[in-house]
Amino acid sequence: MISLKEHEVIVVVARKHWMVMASVATGITLLFFVPVIIFWLDSANIAVLKKYSIFLSSLYWLVLLIIFYIEFLRIWLDALVVTSSRVIVIEQHSLFHREVSEFGVERVQDVSVETIGIVASFFNFGTITVHTAGETNFVISQVANPMEVKDRVLAIARKK
Repeated sequence: MISLKEHEVIVVVARKHWMVMASVATGITLLFFVPVIIFWLDSANIAVLKKYSIFLSSLYWLVLLIIFYIEFLRIWLDALVVTSSRVIVIEQHSLFHREVSEFGVERVQDVSVETIGIVASFFNFGTITVHTAGETNFVISQVANPMEVKDRVLAIARKK
């Protein structure tokens, strides 16, 4: 996905924390049981729903599976990649919408980390903002070990 230049090596790859995917998986799992609960309760006693219950449940689960797959790809493909000469921010907005931004490591002015909430503090994930010499700031949220990533990015920027 990323083509490296000559004598360039990848130093840091920061992705979203596993807890982000776990929260999506938990939500999808809870939604998975909705048809089971509806047909188990059977309070409405609707004959049409009973007749097509397997079809409707299968269609519902297929849609949930597709949503889970799209969310998994969106979460997995978001990344902050720092090489020996560039910083690359990859944001997967949706299935067919990706935004890739890059700038030279010498343009890094500062890197800030923001951790909000008890869950983020406990599991050690947060938002990293890379401030550049230009007007643009590059943000990637819910990154695992944000302080470690910040220190490594700043160390590489200071070498240049």
